[in-house]
Amino acid sequence: MARDLSAYRWHRNGITLRPQRDEDWVHFYDNYFDSERRFNFYSEAEWPECEGSAKERFAAFLAKSKAKGNISLTAEDAEGNAVGSLDLYAVDRRHGTFQIAVAVCDGHTGKGYAKTMMSILLDYCFGELRLNKLNARVMEENEASKRLHLALGCKLEGVHRQMYFHNGRYTDEYFYGLTREDWEKRTRGAGINN
Repeated sequence: MARDLSAYRWHRNGITLRPQRDEDWVHFYDNYFDSERRFNFYSEAEWPECEGSAKERFAAFLAKSKAKGNISLTAEDAEGNAVGSLDLYAVDRRHGTFQIAVAVCDGHTGKGYAKTMMSILLDYCFGELRLNKLNARVMEENEASKRLHLALGCKLEGVHRQMYFHNGRYTDEYFYGLTREDWEKRTRGAGINN
């Protein structure tokens, strides 16, 4: 039965967010074979994974995430295919800061899914959790993530030079920030819900 999701907080532009489950490991397994993309996401060169170790690693990640109070979500397209994931973490309620990790699955990049996923979660963080500022860390070579954060209205706040060693050289880490005030001005001024 098709549901009307037009008023559902976790749905926008054909993308629906739902809690991640242990069995979701299979949707993200192919991403383990893109070492550069994984480095840009985790800032480490990972060991090779087989299906069994990938499944165990994903289950351990979800358990650890839940224990820390993080929110881990899977994004699905209109047909119910997993197209990406989001993690809300490092939430500091005293100061109102937070971070979001976003990843789009192989075969689904370049379709605007990351911006939609982030917009849904930013609306929730700023509008419901009453958080005040997104802090984002982006690897120097991750041009797609830089473009995404700028498109969301983030400002480049600084660069930590030579933070990580990878492929025989040191690489910088870029820091972006987005305040609730900037987000509200941007979304109100556009007259749309991103």
